[in-house]
Amino acid sequence: MQNALKMKYVLLILGIFFLGCRSSGQKNKFPEKIPTDFSLAYHVDGGMRYYSEDLFISKESCSYVIDDGGRKTTKKFMLSAAEMDAMYDILKNNRTDQIKSRTEDNVYDRGGISISMAWDKGRHELQVSDAQLTFVEKKWWGQWQAICNYLADLIKRKAK
Repeated sequence: MQNALKMKYVLLILGIFFLGCRSSGQKNKFPEKIPTDFSLAYHVDGGMRYYSEDLFISKESCSYVIDDGGRKTTKKFMLSAAEMDAMYDILKNNRTDQIKSRTEDNVYDRGGISISMAWDKGRHELQVSDAQLTFVEKKWWGQWQAICNYLADLIKRKAK
């Protein structure tokens, strides 16, 4: 009886271990094709300046909001399936899910850009930031710039 109880504990611990290994390695990896519920939020923070931009993209709706000193402007638009696929390809090809950043202390009033993505009913989330105390590592700067430039161009084409 005591051996059976020990075996249950061992199996429970192994199950938790393998479940943790499986999820930690693949939790935020991009699927090959864009998930139907994929969403992206792009935030530009003005740092000391009272200014921000927020872009939200999903299959159902897209919006772009500028807050310039309290004056808010909102634009709504849609992306076609082809445009959603193109955006997803940029994110995937520039390995957004692998971009690394570092945190520094003693950084004051620094703005910047943050991008958050979610899919699979929020079970998978990914955030990359080059704002406030967080800095994208130099090794990843080219990929980060390509993503940010693409999203800024998307805003110019669709929301301005």
